Amino acid sequence: MNKTESRVELRFNVDESNLLNEEEKYKIKTYLKNRVSQEGVLRMYSQIHKSQFQNKKRVIQRFHDLLDKALAPRKKRIPTKPSRVAKEKRLKEKLITSEKKKTRSKDIFKDKM
Repeated sequence: MNKTESRVELRFNVDESNLLNEEEKYKIKTYLKNRVSQEGVLRMYSQIHKSQFQNKKRVIQRFHDLLDKALAPRKKRIPTKPSRVAKEKRLKEKLITSEKKKTRSKDIFKDKM
């Protein structure tokens, strides 16, 4: 049992930060909406290591990683169209399925008549 208190808590007030502009603050709040409180405070903990110093290094590294992900530019999705071969394959599969179902339905009607 770990009897020493080695837990580290990092608090970062996004709203009052002078390092970030309004657009960056918005990006952080939307990307990390589950981690940022209503007051605009981002709180992170680390208590894995027995050493408080190692926990401090870890929580700072995680904080930097989260901010990098939140502020990274998002790639815009370019919609693509299916190729000619893909369309033909899909239509062929539909035709096979359709034929399969047509043969089933004929057998049912023959038994009832």
